[in-house]
Amino acid sequence: MVGNEGKRWLFGVVAAVGVILAMLGYAYWTLVYVDESNLLTFLSPEGIRSFTVLDSRKTTVWFIEAPSPERLSAIRYGEVPPGFVQRLPTVGTRPRAFVRDEVLTLRAEAVTRYQEHQCTANGEASVSCGFYVQSPTARTSPR
Repeated sequence: MVGNEGKRWLFGVVAAVGVILAMLGYAYWTLVYVDESNLLTFLSPEGIRSFTVLDSRKTTVWFIEAPSPERLSAIRYGEVPPGFVQRLPTVGTRPRAFVRDEVLTLRAEAVTRYQEHQCTANGEASVSCGFYVQSPTARTSPR
């Protein structure tokens, strides 16, 4: 049997580990999301096939895709990453600027999964994101 002193020690260790894990989680979150101009919030080891920005009416504002999945760590609004082709707006045309406080959906699609992230525009090309959904990619997934 563990005495009161042992229980207090164990509680202290568990609490300390919990605080350390919370701090590490916050540090990771800060490192990943501190760059509000990086629209890619979904990292996939299999690579990204397409990326779409939708407005609050679910109208496509910007759409890029790759002939084969590309491993990316960042996507900047209006800047087409190497290996991708812009489909909307037409090639060579910059997408319109975001309107501050505009609600947007960012959709990143990989080979087997996709993520839709609900975001709010902070400026012409930056966002803050909150709620997201991840799901397996269907053969006829909506764009």
